[in-house]
Amino acid sequence: MSEKAKSPKNILKTLITIHYGYSVAVLAFATFSFLISDDPIMSFNDSDDLFLYLAPLFAVGGISTSVFLFKTQLKRIYEKETLEEKLIAYQSSHIIRIALIEGPAFLSIVIFMISNNLFYLIIALVLLAYLISLRPTSDRVKQDLNLNFQQEKEFRKTIQ
Repeated sequence: MSEKAKSPKNILKTLITIHYGYSVAVLAFATFSFLISDDPIMSFNDSDDLFLYLAPLFAVGGISTSVFLFKTQLKRIYEKETLEEKLIAYQSSHIIRIALIEGPAFLSIVIFMISNNLFYLIIALVLLAYLISLRPTSDRVKQDLNLNFQQEKEFRKTIQ
């Protein structure tokens, strides 16, 4: 990999692009599913519908797991020596984090397509909103990585 490709600015740009890709994929699939649905309804009446319990469980489980794994991986990242090593590890951690949220969102959309119950689409949209709120910014990355003075100086210099 070239030195330019490994620069903090390029790593952050790549991470933002990947993040947008995940977000747009969920939004596009949800929109497509809604547009092709026949008379979607909001219903909680079918007590035999196992998905009424599984979809929210997977959503909460995905969020909880993503938070736990991300914090665990951040502790390992703190031990890295160079800014480049930290940023590359952070990029991997963030991708895992958002994938753990995207998975339950896609599952909820598929269940919506099967059942036509808007409840599942709402779960997917809540997950999408959370996913969007995790958008990586230079300030968030800097804060998450707990950079020392020299690394922060290098990060600010190359980001601008």
